Amino acid sequence: MLQTLFTCLALASVTLTAPSNPPSYTKNSQTDKQKFDNIAGVLGVAVAPVNDNSIYNNKKYNGFSLVESLAPATNGVPGVIPQSDPNFIAFGPGDLQTILQGDPAITLDFTDSETVAYDLLSFFFGCALGTEENVSSEPVNCTFTLTGYGPPPLNQKKGDASFFFSPNNGMSVDMVPAVLPASFRGLYRTTFEVKSPAGALVAGLVDNVENAVYTK
Repeated sequence: MLQTLFTCLALASVTLTAPSNPPSYTKNSQTDKQKFDNIAGVLGVAVAPVNDNSIYNNKKYNGFSLVESLAPATNGVPGVIPQSDPNFIAFGPGDLQTILQGDPAITLDFTDSETVAYDLLSFFFGCALGTEENVSSEPVNCTFTLTGYGPPPLNQKKGDASFFFSPNNGMSVDMVPAVLPASFRGLYRTTFEVKSPAGALVAGLVDNVENAVYTK
């Protein structure tokens, strides 16, 4: 199996008027990493929501689909290889859960949420062709843009960050890391957007989301 090395450049712009420090309840924080591997996905197709009601580890993954990969590091099937086998999550203009639920976001806006804020630290990502993303499809160039917001009622914008995925002509390629700037602290909601020369055919793929959560 060929694995292709990439370069991943990141640019971040921060809203200067927004405080970047975590909330005052940081003493309750716990670091966590969502690998999505302990829940059942649909093999090779991005159609199922992320867990019941899209809630996973006290956060709602709105507009994301859960995928069980056809291209883990062990079998050489063409596609973007998940950072941890077998699952990752996907979103995009043609993704079923994006269409059904609306804009992709990691949010705390759901009933009985026990989390009051979170710090988004890092994640792994890639892109592939497909309206309902098939992980056997060709990896493509793309740009991820994330925007972080504080809690209601102000919903204050805290910062933006962009990350670039550029596979080097490989059909079986690794995800690449994205490290968030310090402005992505004390968040209530983070939106995800993906753009690519492939247009509406692109699917953004995400795995191993690392964060620190602040509970009540």
